[in-house]
Amino acid sequence: MSLLTSQQALADAALFIQWLKYNNSGATNLDNAKVVTFGGSYPGNLAAWMRQNYPNIVNLAVASSAPVEAKLEFPEFLRTVSEVIYQQDPTCFRKIYGAFRCMDNLVNDLQCNETEAWSVYASPQELLDGLHQCRPYNFSVNFERQQFFHNLGARWGSNFPGHRSTSKCHTLVLQNNLDVIEDYGNFLVQTGQTRETCQRSEKDLSAALRTPHAEKTRFDEDPEDEIVEFVKSLSGRDGKSWTWQTCYEFGYFQVADPEIQLFSDEWDSLIDIRRCQSIFPDANFTRKSIQSRIDLTNAFYKGKKFEGSCTIFVNGQWDPWHSLGFNQQNETTSRNTVISIPQAEHCEDMKSHPNPSVFMYQAQQRIREQIGKYLMDPNC
Repeated sequence: MSLLTSQQALADAALFIQWLKYNNSGATNLDNAKVVTFGGSYPGNLAAWMRQNYPNIVNLAVASSAPVEAKLEFPEFLRTVSEVIYQQDPTCFRKIYGAFRCMDNLVNDLQCNETEAWSVYASPQELLDGLHQCRPYNFSVNFERQQFFHNLGARWGSNFPGHRSTSKCHTLVLQNNLDVIEDYGNFLVQTGQTRETCQRSEKDLSAALRTPHAEKTRFDEDPEDEIVEFVKSLSGRDGKSWTWQTCYEFGYFQVADPEIQLFSDEWDSLIDIRRCQSIFPDANFTRKSIQSRIDLTNAFYKGKKFEGSCTIFVNGQWDPWHSLGFNQQNETTSRNTVISIPQAEHCEDMKSHPNPSVFMYQAQQRIREQIGKYLMDPNC
């Protein structure tokens, strides 16, 4: 796995481009052809880094939604999600905020000020019934507290928060009980994130008895355990390669946002670090070693001190990854182009839009025009 790195990917791409140009047996002579790299998200990083690190091979690049700055803890992801939810549905925002403030207070032995819930839930453990959570938590253990809030809050995380929150918020806002915890628990049931009761039916038990782990069903298990087992499996091999790169090069660990605190601020990178350790036990990952690798990544690629030229950076303002990329022209040199698209989500500029917004139409038009300018520029 140590050979699965972005540097190796760039070297492979450089070798392939050279082979294609100079070993082409077709009718078209590619010797003097210009090369443009395109990519969105992590491939957007690769597209930009190809231009920066192999300027003699790549003439220009278009990097959409590219998080070029590696970072261990990434609270800005959920901060953007929170901002989008508020912009789209302030009522939904308030209901989420009220539920998680109540959970925070009860777990920390404080009174729930949002509702009369304090008289209903006398202890943190009683929250689990109201939220229809089947898995027990020991709230005196830091890691389990983090798991509790992560498992409930991270479900809102999405590269497309506008689309994700629209349907979820509609369901949540329809819950009109006096108890914010009961409302949120019913929302979890109706969106399929948990089930109404932890009492298993005969059908559930019959199915469970035919499995190697007869004492468990899907909702009894910790979602994090399910993720680890899936990534370790053959079906999760694509996820395993990306997980390796986050552990080994980039971080990007999505943690609670301490500013807006919509989904509590009770979890940090401990969950992701444990995931790295569980999936890759021989790599001896620690917080210190992961941070060290991230520092090496930023030193090698320069992070947001990008040294390349003739690169078009595109980000949507509703993209949770946008803060790790370029969003204003003054963040890079005039030799590059920065395009920021209002109300656009992850890599949306790379898609065909039959009825694009004015913002999207203008952005895609500008991308096309700038590619043409760079192709004609002798300095590219």
